[in-house]
Amino acid sequence: MRAIRPFRWVIISVFFISDICIAQDSQEKIQLRSALSEVEERFSVHFSYMDQIVDGVVVNPLSNNLNLQQSLEFLSRETGLKYISLRTGYISISRDRRNVNYCGYLVDLESRTPVTEALILAGEKFTLTDQDGYFELPDTDDSLAVSVRHINYYTTALSFDKENPECQTFYLPPKIRTLKEVVIENYIVQGVSKK
Repeated sequence: MRAIRPFRWVIISVFFISDICIAQDSQEKIQLRSALSEVEERFSVHFSYMDQIVDGVVVNPLSNNLNLQQSLEFLSRETGLKYISLRTGYISISRDRRNVNYCGYLVDLESRTPVTEALILAGEKFTLTDQDGYFELPDTDDSLAVSVRHINYYTTALSFDKENPECQTFYLPPKIRTLKEVVIENYIVQGVSKK
């Protein structure tokens, strides 16, 4: 009878410990957007990202005792995304270079402002630049030529440095149009007099 008693304690202990472990694992995941909002509020930073990168991505909740760098490292491990500090208070989110063949920023050669809504083409794949001039072409064949089209810029072929794993910046020359002289004759219509 005494041999049964320690066995009973072992069984009770196993059930108790397994309940604690299950309770810790059942912590609900949250949307990445919610986690980013929490980080923005806690550390007074702003994130820049394309919607399709973060849509539908879920993460475990962030611990309150993490600093900004630790929070970004945690989110990077959870999502496989890359978090890059652009300037004080701004953080860019992009897919890790292992997951994309081409990425970059398009900038106006003269004004040095981002070129938005530019069409990036590689074979049958295409994408548009976001408000920061950023683009990604995932899983693109390296042998394909990549070109940029925009109504205000000349169509340009992009040349990527394959040795550089970072996203590159490309400067586009604006397309300047000279209009022919416009002469308006008979500018007075019937019913309107010069007096």
